[in-house]
Amino acid sequence: MNFEALVKHISTIQNTLQAQAAHAVNLALTSRNWLMGCYIVEFEQNGEDRAAYGEQLLKKLEQRLKTKGLNERRFREFRRLYLVYPQLKEPITQYIASQIQIRQSLTAEFTEPIRRLVTAGSENGVWKLSTEHPQTETWMIPADRLFNRLSSTHLNTISGIENPVKRAFYEMETIRGCWSVKELERQIASLYYERSGLSKNKEALSALVQQQATLLQPKDVINTPVTLEFLGLNEHALVTENDLEQSILDNLQRFLLEMGHGFCFEARQKRILIDEDYFFADLVFYHRILKCHVIVELKIDKFRHEYASQLNMYLNYFKAEVMQSDDNPPIGILLCTEKGDTLVKYATAGLDPNIFVQKYRIELPTEEEIKVFSNAKEVLCVNSWTSGAIMMLRWLGVTAEDEVIVPAYTYSATALAVLHAGAKPVMVDSGEDFNISVDAIRKAITPRTKAIIPVDIAGFPCDYDRIMRLVNEPEIRNLFQATSLVQEKLGRILVMNDAAHSLGAYYSKNQRTGCETDIAIFSLHAVKNVTTAEGGAICLNLPEPFDNAELYKELRMMSLNCQTKDAFSKSKAGGWRYDIVGLGMKINMADVNAAIGLAQIREYPELLKERKRVFNTYSKAFADCDWAILPPSEDGEKESSYHIYALRIKDFTEEQRDRMIDEIAKSEVAVNVHFIPMPMLSFFSSLGYDIKNYPQAYENFKGEISLPIYPQLDEEKLDFIIKAVKDAYLKVTVDR
Repeated sequence: MNFEALVKHISTIQNTLQAQAAHAVNLALTSRNWLMGCYIVEFEQNGEDRAAYGEQLLKKLEQRLKTKGLNERRFREFRRLYLVYPQLKEPITQYIASQIQIRQSLTAEFTEPIRRLVTAGSENGVWKLSTEHPQTETWMIPADRLFNRLSSTHLNTISGIENPVKRAFYEMETIRGCWSVKELERQIASLYYERSGLSKNKEALSALVQQQATLLQPKDVINTPVTLEFLGLNEHALVTENDLEQSILDNLQRFLLEMGHGFCFEARQKRILIDEDYFFADLVFYHRILKCHVIVELKIDKFRHEYASQLNMYLNYFKAEVMQSDDNPPIGILLCTEKGDTLVKYATAGLDPNIFVQKYRIELPTEEEIKVFSNAKEVLCVNSWTSGAIMMLRWLGVTAEDEVIVPAYTYSATALAVLHAGAKPVMVDSGEDFNISVDAIRKAITPRTKAIIPVDIAGFPCDYDRIMRLVNEPEIRNLFQATSLVQEKLGRILVMNDAAHSLGAYYSKNQRTGCETDIAIFSLHAVKNVTTAEGGAICLNLPEPFDNAELYKELRMMSLNCQTKDAFSKSKAGGWRYDIVGLGMKINMADVNAAIGLAQIREYPELLKERKRVFNTYSKAFADCDWAILPPSEDGEKESSYHIYALRIKDFTEEQRDRMIDEIAKSEVAVNVHFIPMPMLSFFSSLGYDIKNYPQAYENFKGEISLPIYPQLDEEKLDFIIKAVKDAYLKVTVDR
């Protein structure tokens, strides 16, 4: 026998006999647990002095026995095991009879009564399946297989499932797949049974799960069960755990791709082979500006120290196997629902410094928190700014004969919302600060004007004092002609602030935007300062005689198809009946779109400080450039939310501006023109809008270049961007 043969033999002996030893221990534990449960049930039903102990039986057992591992909770589990699996009587009795040592210890005083006991759920000693779930019969696992193939821990886990069909399903799948207890728990947590119910091809699903089931490490576990009906999964031929994960990750992908410039999507579930094991990185990006890979790991529970180690391993792998000679070291982002700063500090100490732990939550950003932040009277969260604006205009009762004043220089959604609500957008010119001209508003008002939608371009608030004074002037109020009950109640033109950019901006020293007009609507889109991937928040500040709290209830119902009960209320026993009381919309904010919003709104004040730092760095750098027109940030008590740095190049043509953007791009700095004036877009041009009628809007547009603003830009990166802009200007002007 050579050494290799020796190693092989010892390895075989170890694996075989250790497995047998473990199996023997499991048989003994299953027998112990079931027998204890059996005697507890027998005592509760037929005990001579059972009345003296009553409900305190299990606790008194714990106190009397004083044995480690035998407590009230375990006794409860043992009783449940016996009640759920009475069919184990025969294989356990045979097992005891076959084990000499056990048979000698457990005398006939103990074994014979077991043979005589009428087991729970049995008829004349023969176990019968419940007729309530007859389909279980086709999946019934023979008692000897349950006893020999499933450990005591497996049985304890499965016995906690109330639905007998669901129990039978997991019994079968665990045996077929040789699942570990961890794998079983993972499959239950990931709703494998429920997903199987969605699948048309159950055999294919089962085979796939068996194939993918492995001995789990903590890194593999889908940690916290979540309610997933909000994902709106369609019925597929095969619904897998991968499908569910994809539905969540897709929303995060959209957010990350649009959150900043330079992100290039590379892969999801990137396969990594280390030794003979495969690992999978959730999302992989490459950043063109930073010249490095960005690895994103998504966890659906709170931060745990092993998550940091897992991500550190991925970074080390990328450094060794993927990173090119001209690449910078990779960055790792770990997204968790909760994180303790101290635990993160200790867990990441000594690891790669490019590991960043961020938190998100799969829950709605509370309307109360946005209300407090904006000082609005009421706040209603919806699925987008656009749908929120459409709903509010419909609530106002606009018709095809009505007009709504909007700035010509804004994103198309401002005017499209008016068109979708059935009214006519009346475009007016801007001021030099990009925002709507109040003088232009005055000239555009007619008896058909029902609303004004000013826009806080780049996050800098409009002059709302002037606008609100304007609509309340006696001459303007007398000109107003109401055509709906809401309009009659208001008695003047409605002012609805398009505050898409300006969450966090200050209109006065102690007043943030959101409460200065009748209605303000924030956008929570992916590229906004605070994001829910997609979403909006309607701030209600209507004057008397309106009751904003009652209006909130009305609008909430309207955002749910004017349905008198929400889906949760309808799902309760006996609560199915509901009514539709009006022409509503389905525009409530979905849970998945709020995955990051709540955490962000709580941390937003700190993020604002960083955005302001970036903004001011740009302004300081370009202040001495006679060709640069700096965007407004502060004016008296008004202060921007620093959403966009809208730099303008003095006396440039569109062609020169476009050439300058191309030159900046050669340095791999991504800049753009944030808005094209609506009259320059084909659709609005076809409706008769002409950019010649909006000279200031065009003047603002033709020289505008939006520079990136996000908190992660440090001084070195900002210097690089600033140099790229200045060099591009020199290149364009020299070539001229």
